[in-house]
Amino acid sequence: MYILWVMTFPEAVGILIVMLLIVVLLLTRWRQRRVLQLALPSLAPSDIIANGRLLTLEQTGVYMNRQPLMRIKILVMCKYGGDFVLEIREVLSAREILQLQRQGHVRVRYNRTNPEKAVLMKTK
Repeated sequence: MYILWVMTFPEAVGILIVMLLIVVLLLTRWRQRRVLQLALPSLAPSDIIANGRLLTLEQTGVYMNRQPLMRIKILVMCKYGGDFVLEIREVLSAREILQLQRQGHVRVRYNRTNPEKAVLMKTK
């Protein structure tokens, strides 16, 4: 014998609210991962590490965990050819931003065939 369970209106509203919260959380996580994918491209172990000079450091307006996504322009001094300007988007803490502004010089890891795939080498 089957027992038919009928939901009351408050139970149905509660279930809908829980489902809506789950969807919102999943969308938020997806957006965070997408921004990180755009900000931090993957690099191969054969990439080049070079020194660079900080040209500009500006916020893009996007925040990840209360830390701004920064647009950084760097003049890379390359051993294997001429110097070139590189633009990197990276999430930086306030401490890292101040450290970059004070130093002015950074170490950069980039791909020789595709210089757009580059990241800052973090100092500890």
